[in-house]
Amino acid sequence: MASLNFYATIGVLVIVASGAVMGREIDPIKANNCEDKSKMTWHCIVEISTSVFKTGSVTDGCCHQLVSLGNICHEALVKRSLKNPLYKKNDTSVILSKAAQVWNKCASANDVSPNPSP
Repeated sequence: MASLNFYATIGVLVIVASGAVMGREIDPIKANNCEDKSKMTWHCIVEISTSVFKTGSVTDGCCHQLVSLGNICHEALVKRSLKNPLYKKNDTSVILSKAAQVWNKCASANDVSPNPSP
């Protein structure tokens, strides 16, 4: 009987521990390999960043690369950039809105379903 209680206790601890591990936040940038340098050229990174954080437009070629990268990566990279002290003074809601506009423009140009604006 004592061994049954021991195994039951171990079972409960395993379940609780696995729940704690599952509760950790997964970094979408790492999980989706967003920083793979083969996914986007430096030129397009600069062009898209300028369009989101300053002003400018995104060419069709860079839109294609952005859509290939994916919206999860696009949103995650923009949100991480907003944590950078260089961008701390920017209005987060404006930047997220501009990022959504860039994504929607590129998605529509590449026949991908656009996301709703934030």
